[in-house]
Order: sequence, then structure tokens, then C-alpha cells
Amino acid sequence: MRRILWTCALFLALGALLNVIVAWGCALSIDVFEGLKIEQGSAITPEGTWYVYRYQRRGAVWFDSTHTQGGELPEGASGAPPATLVHGWSGFATPTPSAIVDMRTGDARGWPALSLWYEVRRQSYMTEGGWLEQGIRGGIETPLAPWTLGNRSFPRVMPLRPIWTGCAANTALYGVVLWLVVRGPRTVRRYDRRRRGRCLSCGYDLGHVKHDVCPECGTA
Repeated sequence: MRRILWTCALFLALGALLNVIVAWGCALSIDVFEGLKIEQGSAITPEGTWYVYRYQRRGAVWFDSTHTQGGELPEGASGAPPATLVHGWSGFATPTPSAIVDMRTGDARGWPALSLWYEVRRQSYMTEGGWLEQGIRGGIETPLAPWTLGNRSFPRVMPLRPIWTGCAANTALYGVVLWLVVRGPRTVRRYDRRRRGRCLSCGYDLGHVKHDVCPECGTA
């Protein structure tokens, strides 16, 4: 039993490591802005107005949120409800209480589920201190060429903040796949030998053997 638990723990740890590697690979290789239409939405909230726009590709999602105290939507404004374009784990639905204008960007990566993300809290206008630009939070900026969106550029960042549901799902999936690759063939071979009455270690036919050990390899 202890051996089984250690084996499960080992493959889950390897699955967790692979989850991080895949998420970072998505962060460095997937241009989320390339060839996709924007999703956008706006709404009046108790705090004021809220604008969101989002780009999404397999393995990546990027969304920009702006809360403004007071104000009104322009005539003819339409689109999806903003809350559907930001993910619950980002916390972007709740504006910073001390911000008159709260501008935040989120970037999440991972496959098949999003599992790691980082935030850029940019140019928020605070009631004390005026405009405040806080930069990247929860990620490591790399020296690679930045992504571009119109006349704006965004650095390639390796995200560090976990999205727990995505991390759990990816870790379990990768752990199972690694187990199937490493231990699957051996398990199938032992099952087949047991079914045919052969030694589990060497495959020797035990049909006429009356001893408790295999005469070929000595395995019990």
C-alpha cells in the first residue's frame, strides 16, 4: 500500500511540474492577439462604468478591465456582460475601493485548462497619489520580443499565480498520461502473463511447475 501511495505521489509531482512547463511554454509561444476578433462588453455598475475586452486562443486568454467611478456608457454601447469576459479567479469584477479609475490586465496560460496567470495593474488613478502604475504582479518578465496589439506592446511573461481548478485538472491528467507511458506497458505485460499462467518477471510457462518459485528466474 505504501508503495502505491509513493508511486501516486511521484507521478502527481511530475504532473504538476509538467503543468508549469506547459503553461510557461504557452506563455512564451502563443501570440493571443494574432488573427482573432476582440470580445468586448460594458455595463453600468453600482461603482460606475465597467469596460472589458478579451482575446482568447487555445492555451491562452488575455483580458483588459477598466472600472471608472461615475460616468455613463456611450450611446449604442453593446456586447457581452463584462462579468462573462473576466474569470472569477482574477477578482477583476470588484474594483479597487481607493481607485477613481481602475485599469487592470490579466493574462492566463495553460493547456488543456488555464492553470497559471499574472496581472498588470496599470495607470490606476487613486484618490491619494494620482496616477499609479504598478506593473507586472505574479509573473516573471522575459527579454524575448514583446507581443504587439496595434501601437501597444506587451512583454512575454512567465505567469506564477495558480488557477487552482486548472492546476488540479492538468496535474491529474499529466500524471495519468505519464503513468501510462512509464508503467502502462509493464502493467499490461504482467496482466497478460498472469492470465496465461506465466511468470510475471520472465514470462516462463508455469503450467507444469510444482514449486513456489519460477525455475527460470527464481521469482516467487
